[in-house]
Amino acid sequence: MQGVVIVHPAGTPYPFTQQEYSVQARQQLQADLTSARHALASDRAPQTTTGPDNTVTHYVAAGIAAPETATVALTATKGSTVTGTASLDVSVSSVSSTIAVKVSLSGLTPGQAYSAGIDYGVCGAVAQTSPFLLAPFVLNGITAGPDGTGQSFTEITTPVSGNGIQNIRIQSAGWFVSVAQAVGESGANQVACGNVVFHNADVVRFVPGTVRVHVGDTVVWRAPVISVPFIIFPAGQPVPPFPDVAFAGPTGNATTYDGSTFFSSGGLAQSTFVLTFTAPGSFQYVDPLEPGMFGTVIVQANLPDDSVEGV
Repeated sequence: MQGVVIVHPAGTPYPFTQQEYSVQARQQLQADLTSARHALASDRAPQTTTGPDNTVTHYVAAGIAAPETATVALTATKGSTVTGTASLDVSVSSVSSTIAVKVSLSGLTPGQAYSAGIDYGVCGAVAQTSPFLLAPFVLNGITAGPDGTGQSFTEITTPVSGNGIQNIRIQSAGWFVSVAQAVGESGANQVACGNVVFHNADVVRFVPGTVRVHVGDTVVWRAPVISVPFIIFPAGQPVPPFPDVAFAGPTGNATTYDGSTFFSSGGLAQSTFVLTFTAPGSFQYVDPLEPGMFGTVIVQANLPDDSVEGV
């Protein structure tokens, strides 16, 4: 979650009116919500699988994240004829991340070398940033072909970091892609630029919210990468307040649950949490760190082997 504040000299006009800014905000919000709807619709996690002992494993998404991709329109600057696109695609693990950037250009001078990079701010205004942020990204160079087109592909992998601080996430605003033509040893002349606009929203819900299982069945919660959800069954007990709950370890044996006592998974260091239910009942659970994120597991008793349905 990062943005840019651009401060103009006192007395100069704003680029947009307040009404125009409000329209832009509503458009951004709707685009973000649409991204979340697409992420929810594209979820293809298996609903159930049956094991050799006829017990069933049920799968619940502990939140759904949309793919981290963005396409940037590069427009000509300073009277150049260069235009193109830059595509950004991020893949994330629990300890590091990789951003793949493809730049495609036309209108180049045949045989000319060009540089490209991603910087903080917006086109025309480089932002002052915190030293805790990753440095601007230098992309692979581009050499124009005879037809005035050129491409480059760059894959940037962040350093391994157990706490996730070094992971790259595409910002909704605050990055721009710049292309420049090398001009001797004196520097470079920018020829194209584009602001990165990323529409995204996570689905912060358990999906499905209610799961019906039988005694002996298992529920597997799958969390998006770089998400630390909690699975807490209060069983009528108060949930510890924040920040205590964030540092509390798991309770119980973390493998089975009968619904009679308070149970906490602790923060999920891994992307899945597995729990087998051993007694019938209706058990509500929550993630106390995410308001509105709760679900229910309804455990039904097994029929005796010699029972006859309807008798």
